[in-house]
Amino acid sequence: MAETWLAELELSKSKWITSIVNPYTRAYVEAYRKYEEKLKEENEHEESMVTMFILAASVLSGTVMMAVFATASLRALAGAALLNFVCNNNLERTFNLMAWTASKGPLMFAIGALFDKAGDKIAEMAKKRITGAFEENPNMIQGDAPLVVRTYLIDFVEKAYQAALRARSDIEENKRLSAAERQSLVAELKSASFNNPPPDGVVIEPILRDKMELSFYLASIINSATLFTGTFTTDQAFVPWRQTHIDKLPSDPTYPESRFRYPSYQGEVVVNTRVEIKSLGSVIRKRVDELHRQYLGGNFYMVQNNVTNREDLMRAQRALERLADGARPMLALPFRI
Repeated sequence: MAETWLAELELSKSKWITSIVNPYTRAYVEAYRKYEEKLKEENEHEESMVTMFILAASVLSGTVMMAVFATASLRALAGAALLNFVCNNNLERTFNLMAWTASKGPLMFAIGALFDKAGDKIAEMAKKRITGAFEENPNMIQGDAPLVVRTYLIDFVEKAYQAALRARSDIEENKRLSAAERQSLVAELKSASFNNPPPDGVVIEPILRDKMELSFYLASIINSATLFTGTFTTDQAFVPWRQTHIDKLPSDPTYPESRFRYPSYQGEVVVNTRVEIKSLGSVIRKRVDELHRQYLGGNFYMVQNNVTNREDLMRAQRALERLADGARPMLALPFRI
């Protein structure tokens, strides 16, 4: 009997790796390669592989496993505040739709609502053993190579396997459970996402690759604005501008705007602001339009063939949200893209 459920858990672990981890990683590596090539053609600075992977996993999750993994990995974006906000914002919508608590995501993925259903039938020590699979080595992606990213994904699947294994072992050995209770808890465990991996072939790699690449450019556009702040007084003809990055989404009502005026009376201090948007090169703009036409319809760049104002930044945000909505995980579906 034990051999049967052990084999089932092993199969689930294997299927998550072959159905999701491997094709997702391959699509990402190719998308990042293309993104990196285009930026180098324009002598632009590209974001790190880890940063872009967490962005992809947050925006183009496709399955609950990738969304949970992205949530557990967000600390790696500590130095990229706006991208962190983009990822957080999208993941919050994902978990709200699934009625999950993001902080409990890894455990929900591995064992479902087992603890809620079991109540005090599972002892606290047993619960600590089960949750320990995730708490002993929490995700914090370090390194910047495709193989590194894949190992962290596999680690996440392994942790889910360990949690599910410990949970099933406790259910089978728990003498406080009646036969009916044991059967009910096993059914709950079997309903968890980990025990229901997608079939092979659900990830269409070329489409996922292209949408990832497009998401990288759209995030770069959203992230291209810089705020300059200068303090002016009647006693100073010029005050150097202070440059800061804008860590808000363009749709935020408090997003800064360019405002300038000179002091109107003696002693008045005026704080002026100027928003500058860095233009992406023609090679990148051409690629953005190509991908945008294919997957979202029509060119992204308008008549002026450039991003010049907040409305343009908001269009990039809306395009990224459209990609995210199409790939938002649903528990009833194996993969969405």
